[in-house]
Formats: sequence, C-alpha cells, structure tokens
Amino acid sequence: VLVYPGQQAEQMATLT
Repeated sequence: VLVYPGQQAEQMATLT
C-alpha cells in the first residue's frame, strides 16, 4: 500500500 515514496521503504522493511 503505497501512499508516498517514503512509505515504500517502510513496506519493504516490514516484508523482509
């Protein structure tokens, strides 16, 4: 769920 570029990094960190 991407709301803004910064959140993309958070999503990746949560998945890995």
